[in-house]
Amino acid sequence: MKRVFKSRIEIKALGDLINKFFESRAFTVKSEVKEGSVHYAAVPRQGVHNIIEPIYVTLKRISADELEVTFEAGKKSHSLTLLGWLTHYFGGGIFARLGIRSEEEIESLEREFWLLISSFIYSQKC
Repeated sequence: MKRVFKSRIEIKALGDLINKFFESRAFTVKSEVKEGSVHYAAVPRQGVHNIIEPIYVTLKRISADELEVTFEAGKKSHSLTLLGWLTHYFGGGIFARLGIRSEEEIESLEREFWLLISSFIYSQKC
């Protein structure tokens, strides 16, 4: 999901918040600056989450007072769910269960993420 915020907040401050958000939830976070934007990859630690894929966050300054934040995840989970449903009669239902659990945790995490980002950005405007 992609959202655009009207804010002059520094990308570094928001990036630090994103790092803390994922690290406090047992993710390993890697960041990379590329073509005027900052890309984060949050990889869940094995055995801690039901999430089966990395989560990608991108911060990009569109203009002096607009910031674009992108949260991407769920493609692998969705594919695994579909595979599980297609192979259900042959014992593949476990894939559907793993995919559904992963999708649910990602949705929950994404809600928390957007709440945190929005409240941080709007608190900086005051």
